[in-house]
Order: sequence, then structure tokens, then C-alpha cells
Amino acid sequence: MSREEHEQLRSSFVNIIEKNFQMQVPKAVLWGSYNLTKILQKTQILEDPYLRNSFASIIPLMAAPPAMESPKHRNPYREFMLRREFRREFFGELDEERPTYIILDFVEERYGVIEKDGCYLTKSDALAESGFDFHGWRDIPISSETFWQLWQDACRLLAEELKRRPFLQGIILVENVLAERYGDIHQKKVFKNIEEIRTINRCLKKMYQFFKQCCQGINGLQCIDFTSDELYITDEEFEYGCCPWHLNEIVNQKIADEIQVSL
Repeated sequence: MSREEHEQLRSSFVNIIEKNFQMQVPKAVLWGSYNLTKILQKTQILEDPYLRNSFASIIPLMAAPPAMESPKHRNPYREFMLRREFRREFFGELDEERPTYIILDFVEERYGVIEKDGCYLTKSDALAESGFDFHGWRDIPISSETFWQLWQDACRLLAEELKRRPFLQGIILVENVLAERYGDIHQKKVFKNIEEIRTINRCLKKMYQFFKQCCQGINGLQCIDFTSDELYITDEEFEYGCCPWHLNEIVNQKIADEIQVSL
């Protein structure tokens, strides 16, 4: 569907909801993980693919775009997200859509980045699945000091860009990390690669803290953290795989309820 057709459909849907259910449907741009989209589906926000940014991280976002076309992908949605990162469309999207909220987590930072001739890309599974040629690219993992220095610089620039957009009434930071356990409400087990998960989680926690420091003075900044909840686990039977970056529907609902309060 074209962008214009999609916007007409979105407008019609919002009008029906607001007219018949006497509730507002805030416009929110999402930056972050697939699990964050699952959370937003439990709120009154219209979880719109055209307002999503996935398989992306902020080091490439704040760097110059690559001098190449984005790769094709057998999954049209993933191809769309890759194109967004390659073209650095995020801020243009904000200015065009003028959302009330931006809702973000940093779980996609787990991928790390790759660099070649000063160009940065997120080393996501979507990029790997596309058949992208990684030869000649430098691998910069999330746990490296190089990544952390690059990320801090990018985070400062991101915060400044957000401050320049007064139409943003709220920035909702959902401090998601990787689940360390999986199972169900009755039995929980620890992931085998627990030390790797904990290393990534320490990096993510450090990022959330730094982002909050950079965003001091921004009105409407709200932070949501359920990582200490007993049910912060992956559903063992989740249809898209029992992976640490997926949470179960109970804790997703808890986070969604907290977002609702923030709107």
C-alpha cells in the first residue's frame, strides 16, 4: 500500500475509534524492539507500521547515510525497515508526522554495529538475512569500549534533536532488557547463554541511564522499568521463538498499562 493510501486508512480508523468509543488515539512514533510493538498493541495507541523503526540503532542514525542502496529482503516489512535505516529517515518521519509521543527502548542495540569508511550500520539479523556482504566491514560489538564511546556521542546528538521538536509532548522510555529466564508462571529456567545476556543487559542499563541524563530538562520524559518483575521472562511457547528479546504477555500488559497512565 502506498504511503498516501495508508494515511487515508489510518485516518479513517482513528476517526471511527474516536467517534464511537469516545477515546483519543494519540499518534506515537516507535523506536525499538519487536517486543515494544507487542506492548503498544495493548494500549490505545494505533501501533502503525509506518510509525515504527526496528532493526536500527542510534549510532547509524546519527551518522551519514551509506552511499549504497539498502538490500532486498524476502520479508517486505524487514526490507522496509532496512531501507529506513539506510536512508536515515527517522527525523524526516518525525517532522512529517509530528507525533505527540515517541516511545522507545534500546533492545535493538544488542546487535552492535559495523563500520566501513566512516559509514555505520546496525548488524541486525534483518541485515544478515538480506545477504548483505559483510566483507571489509569492521565489527563493533555492544560490549566494546569503541561502541560505548560512539554510542554516547550519538545519544547526545539524539537528545539535542528531540529537544528541537516542540510538538513532542512526551518521550516514553521503556527500559527493556533481555530476559534472563524463560518458562511459564509455574516454572522458570535460566537461558544457557546467561553470561552473554547479562553482559548485554549491563550495557543496556548503562545506555538507559545515559539517555536520561542527556534528556534532563525535556518536559514529558517518562521512564518505565519492569525488569525486576518476577514475571520478566520469555514465554517458552512463544510462536516466534523462545528468545531473550521476547517477553510474555502478562508482563507486556503490565508495561502497556503503565504507558497508558503516561499518555
